[in-house]
Amino acid sequence: MIRKYIDVGLITLGCILMVASFFVFSTAKRDGQNFRNIVAQIKFLTNTVQTKMAGSVAWFTGEEEQKINAYGLGLTASSSSARYLYLDKIQIISLDDSLIEFLPGDELKLTKGSAMVLNPDGKIKIADKNGTSTVVKEGMLYTSTEKGLVGTPAKFEKSWIPEGENYSVVFKDGTLTEFFLLAPPTLVIDRFGAACIGKLQPIGGDSGDVAYEIRAGESQLTLTNMEVTLPAVKSDISVRSIAGGVSSIWREIQLPAHCVTEVEEAPAPIAAPVENLEFFATTREKVFLKDPDSTHIFLVSFLVANEALLEIKGPQMNRRANISGEFKREYQLAPGTYSFKLTQDGRVLNRIIVVKLKPSFKLNDSIFIEETN
Repeated sequence: MIRKYIDVGLITLGCILMVASFFVFSTAKRDGQNFRNIVAQIKFLTNTVQTKMAGSVAWFTGEEEQKINAYGLGLTASSSSARYLYLDKIQIISLDDSLIEFLPGDELKLTKGSAMVLNPDGKIKIADKNGTSTVVKEGMLYTSTEKGLVGTPAKFEKSWIPEGENYSVVFKDGTLTEFFLLAPPTLVIDRFGAACIGKLQPIGGDSGDVAYEIRAGESQLTLTNMEVTLPAVKSDISVRSIAGGVSSIWREIQLPAHCVTEVEEAPAPIAAPVENLEFFATTREKVFLKDPDSTHIFLVSFLVANEALLEIKGPQMNRRANISGEFKREYQLAPGTYSFKLTQDGRVLNRIIVVKLKPSFKLNDSIFIEETN
């Protein structure tokens, strides 16, 4: 009977130890609080990235902002990539199928794949799988081979995209490019005294030199030190990010009701212009020219309330235009027939102008009678 109780106790103790071990490994993976020598942190990642803490036998799925202790490992799978922050100062990009060990004392160990240090300080070293190390040079992509590390000159570029993955890395034609999804910032609105202040909160992480725009309706607002004084009238607030010639989508935010302290005056209705179509009161007229080389100066003037189509036809003249409001223009009319037609909302107004040469004076079989006293 006693032996039975001992067996049950041992089994129970074993289960407790297993649960405790899992809890320790999981907690260490999340925040590294059980490791004194935290040296690295995942800043950005694409697809599958795994990490292993020093002293642990388990691999964990990597997450942004996850901390890694000294002698910890970072593994990027196929079609994956990651950017690490090492010793709070060194930025490292690990390409796919790469394994990096973060050693203490300004040294990395690249066991597999390729990596690039963006901002080497002249002291940081990189070692191959055999432990042979070299000082990292700027603008070099290091690749692990059977014969050791191979350094290849490479350019680094940072770019932004308006849609797609949050983060990705492409190495092509000697250029390593980081792509960031340019997302709009969030806006936190607080009331201070009589005014509401909006505080922009950009998407976390080092995504480069990003500018921001904020507007109320169609009016631009002034942003100072990531803060903006919001209007006191009901408004739709919009914010967006701009970087490298790329703009994010607008994030729309409704101004809270407690920020609205003024009633927006409704704009006075715009009265429709009173039509003046006296020009078309005369439907047909004739004009005579004395000289065949002269022209008749003709003024076309009218006022419409709604948009209308004006058509002008005549010798060497065929014009069409949409007219709104007042129209006033002079035309030089040579001999011929001209039509000025206005079409508006189903009605048609037309004025015909006939320009002719004045006939010359002739006497035909005339009899002159001289008066005598």
